[in-house]
Amino acid sequence: MSIKINVAPTPVVHTTLVSSPKRAFLAKTLPLLLLAMLILSAVTAVFSQAATYGITNDEALQDQYGRYALKWYESLGRDRSIFHFPKNMHMLQHGVIFEVVVAAGENMTGNQWGTRAIMCGLAGVAGVIAIALCGLELSGWWLAFVAALCLWLFPRFYGSIYNNSKDMPFLSASLFVLWALILLQKQWAEPEKFLRNTILLGFLIGLAASIRVTAIMWYGVLICIQALWWIQNGRQTMRDHKLLSALAKHMGALLMVSSVSLLTMMALWPYILLNPLPHLYDAIVVLARYPWPGTVTFAGHTYQASALPYTYVPGWLVLGSPPAIVFCAGLAIIAVCVLVLKKKDLTLPAVTALLALLLPLTALTVTHPTLYDGPRQFLFLYGPLVLLAAYGFIQLLTWLAKYRVLVILFIAIACLTEGQVVLAMQAIHPYEYVYFSPLVGGIPGATGKYDMDYYLSCNKAAADWLSTHYAQYTHKEHPTVQVEANIYTALPFLPKTFILDQAHPDFFISSTRDHQDQDPQFADYRIIDKESIQGYIACVVKVDPHLMRR
Repeated sequence: MSIKINVAPTPVVHTTLVSSPKRAFLAKTLPLLLLAMLILSAVTAVFSQAATYGITNDEALQDQYGRYALKWYESLGRDRSIFHFPKNMHMLQHGVIFEVVVAAGENMTGNQWGTRAIMCGLAGVAGVIAIALCGLELSGWWLAFVAALCLWLFPRFYGSIYNNSKDMPFLSASLFVLWALILLQKQWAEPEKFLRNTILLGFLIGLAASIRVTAIMWYGVLICIQALWWIQNGRQTMRDHKLLSALAKHMGALLMVSSVSLLTMMALWPYILLNPLPHLYDAIVVLARYPWPGTVTFAGHTYQASALPYTYVPGWLVLGSPPAIVFCAGLAIIAVCVLVLKKKDLTLPAVTALLALLLPLTALTVTHPTLYDGPRQFLFLYGPLVLLAAYGFIQLLTWLAKYRVLVILFIAIACLTEGQVVLAMQAIHPYEYVYFSPLVGGIPGATGKYDMDYYLSCNKAAADWLSTHYAQYTHKEHPTVQVEANIYTALPFLPKTFILDQAHPDFFISSTRDHQDQDPQFADYRIIDKESIQGYIACVVKVDPHLMRR
């Protein structure tokens, strides 16, 4: 952590300190207004679009977990429902605080699934605000706006925020942690801000860990930043006879961050409160080696979830991102290296943003934890990836500042590229989280080679279709239905007259994932609807053949 405050070069609109109102408007007011409009639009979109997204296969269980945890808090620990989950489900080892907040919101509104979708969406908007704060600290208001815009229009981010109550809130919380870490680094030498920033960082790490324990990775990022500080300043510190005071400050920061984060976890995660350190270790072990026996499809091959190839995580980051994001992130890596060499400073805030991506990416690649459902469990990496991409774009404009024509050209190219991404999102709405890069041929090229609709949210579209067309096949007052996945992925969208029947239902709704639609029990049922995403058949509706003959 440097005593100096090092800020990366900024785009042409604020490279020179001037008093001109016009330049001040371009440097701060304009991007700030654009950012405010973006956030307002994002909030509006959440309230208007939340109902168009389905309920995922995990949501009912997570919702129940949150309700039980809320009862535990409301009863001051006397209600023990939260501890009644079967041990082999490992629910307690998963953070619960966001589910508690959602459960409280549901109780207030009385609208379970609608409230849940909106609150999850607002957590995504919080991530947009967080990445804007990171961009502001890295390079000013233009980077804040560009980073926020790129994240909001990132398909796998936007498509997941409405019904992924674990990974997307964790992504948002992780971006707030990154912001606090950059603040601590930049203001390290300011005594009046050191304690505040240290406590803030510890609290945010604890909050993120109370959503998903993966947040312990931030301890490693903090230690790496401190190691870079010693590489940069160690000799000078010894020559100035300040070794002991510097060591005390660094160790004090680590102790403060770890203590505050643990206390936060104890307050926000009942399982940790009962036995803090052993239960935290247990949660980490369960997360790393989660006993999921299924297989994973990647690049046309099938693997065990605990024995994935080294290319799995980086491959998903590339194939799940628009090519422009990957290209600009590559520019950012080059830019950071150039700035480090030019300034001879390893403690630039941009280095911290780079470490936030590369350290967890390396850890996930090398340690081979259990991973499945595509990039779901490391969606948080898309946050720093997008931040770096925006940073790389701003740096490109900075390098080309003397060539106005080239600056205008690259801005135009960026707008056209982002427009193509928006069109791609519209084409697959509401399945933006199934987006694939043109590098792999989009969804048509990825079909059969990668995990697709891993969350089964297509069951909503299937249920909507059945609600409209079931009368063509039966005039029963109470038609029967069976849902292959969790019944709540479809049941809330069917008329209340429908009755569940696991033995011999009139209709059968199923995802095609893992050939669930080919259940032998329904081998003679006829397909009457297919829900497809650019040619990929995601869900089907089947009917009892006896109804077809009537």
